[in-house]
Amino acid sequence: MNKKYFIELTNDLYRLTFLFPKEEAIRFKLRELADEVLSDLIIILDEEDEERNKAALRVERNIKILESFLEIAKSQDWVEKEKIDEVGERYGVIKEEVENFNDYYKSSSFEKEPVVRDKEEEVEKKKIDLSSLNKRQKKIVDLLSKMEKVQVKDVEEVMKGVTKRTIRRDFDKLLKEEIAQRVGKGSTTYYKMMGQ
Repeated sequence: MNKKYFIELTNDLYRLTFLFPKEEAIRFKLRELADEVLSDLIIILDEEDEERNKAALRVERNIKILESFLEIAKSQDWVEKEKIDEVGERYGVIKEEVENFNDYYKSSSFEKEPVVRDKEEEVEKKKIDLSSLNKRQKKIVDLLSKMEKVQVKDVEEVMKGVTKRTIRRDFDKLLKEEIAQRVGKGSTTYYKMMGQ
């Protein structure tokens, strides 16, 4: 996810609330919350650690409130429930990512420079910097280091309750960080550690 995605989501929420009655207070409250979430997500993308952490806590709180207002709106039958669910689901994915970010920084076992080693026979003191990864992504790296190849469904079995979409985004992050590489296409796609 990036700034463009966050702006599009905010616009989608505005379009959705445009269909609410003009005088309805919830219309304006949802827009206000969406604006605050957008502002804080931009801070998370662009600022230093201390500001980023404060913004992440605000995002988590504001999305929880936003989700509650969306539930109220759903019960009013102003808009198709599916449209409200779709916007709510997208905010839910962001909330999940931010919760993982917050958990990562709250964790007492947080190590400043975590290290994962290549296969034991290839140890050669090669270190991978995992400091930019969340807990879930680190678990995937651990899985990759133990198995020759890993598919999305393998991670889904290990991490109950995590969606395929979220797992694919985690793999995209590992690809971007050059920790993992993708092999194959479609249902045959699998991932392995870079250099394996």
